[in-house]
Amino acid sequence: MSAAVRPEHFRVTRRKLLLIAAAMALFGLAVVWPAFELCRLLLAADPAAFSAARAVRATLCAGGFFLYAYWQMARLALPRAIAPGQRA
Repeated sequence: MSAAVRPEHFRVTRRKLLLIAAAMALFGLAVVWPAFELCRLLLAADPAAFSAARAVRATLCAGGFFLYAYWQMARLALPRAIAPGQRA
């Protein structure tokens, strides 16, 4: 069996889901938010772009997105407990 089709590559763990959710939140914080703020600074000439208050809001949004993404992935991907005698 080749390495590309081993079943252990497709096992979902809470650690993998946390890593994926953290990467998604960091992408939003490190790439998406600065892009929006740069557009705001260059196109709208907003002097408040990249302010501390906006950075705090962006960090809180990224944290909320992390929690929501992890919750959804865990709900959809992790196996549920099946009672004895029930079918999956």
